[in-house]
Amino acid sequence: MAAPNYRDYGGYRDHGGYRDHGGYPAPARPPETDVRRKVERERRGRELRERRDAARRRRSFILLVVVPALLMFGSVYLHDVAADTRERVMTVEERIDRTETRYEQLGVREAELSSPERIRSLAEEGHGMKDADASQIEAVEEAVEAR
Repeated sequence: MAAPNYRDYGGYRDHGGYRDHGGYPAPARPPETDVRRKVERERRGRELRERRDAARRRRSFILLVVVPALLMFGSVYLHDVAADTRERVMTVEERIDRTETRYEQLGVREAELSSPERIRSLAEEGHGMKDADASQIEAVEEAVEAR
């Protein structure tokens, strides 16, 4: 085994020389930067795993709690809208039925009021009118020419 190069670790004077170690060279150890990098890598890896786990928990919460809750509320809302629409349709249908019935009644009333027998009887009784004779009827074209 080859002897380590102590100048890579700060040299003879930085380690206090041989006297501090019982006449032996300072023990070889990795540079601090390598240890720091390793610790920093482990810390970043831990943080990354924690973030991944937190994201997984959020996705699970959304899938297991939020989505079913939204589906449930959506279902209730649609049921409410459907019931309200059904009510409005029934109200409109009732109005249509009443309007059709009124239309039929008015048609019957119009037929009664416009019948020739009724008009003739009202003219004779109420106003003293009677049907004209053929001699009393004059064509408009002849009346214009006669003048």
